[in-house]
Amino acid sequence: MATYSSWISQAIAQLVIALLGETGLTRRALATSSGITYSTLLRKLDGQGEFSVQELYLIAKVFGIPPSELLPRAFQRVAA
Repeated sequence: MATYSSWISQAIAQLVIALLGETGLTRRALATSSGITYSTLLRKLDGQGEFSVQELYLIAKVFGIPPSELLPRAFQRVAA
C-alpha cells in the first residue's frame, strides 16, 4: 500500500519527467546542471526516495520555473 509521502514523491517525479520531455533535457544534463548526483536523481525519479526542498529548488532553477510548479496541484495555492 502506498503511503501519502510516496504518492507525493511519485507525483513530483512525474512532473519532473514531464518537464524533461517538454524541454528535451536529459536526466544526466539535469543532474549536472542542478548539482544533484546522477544516481540520486535517477533513484528519486524512480520513486525510491523523496526530493528535498533544496533539490526541488535546484531543479526548478534549471527549468526556469518557480519551485511551487514542481508540487502536485493539490499543494498549489489557488487564486482567490
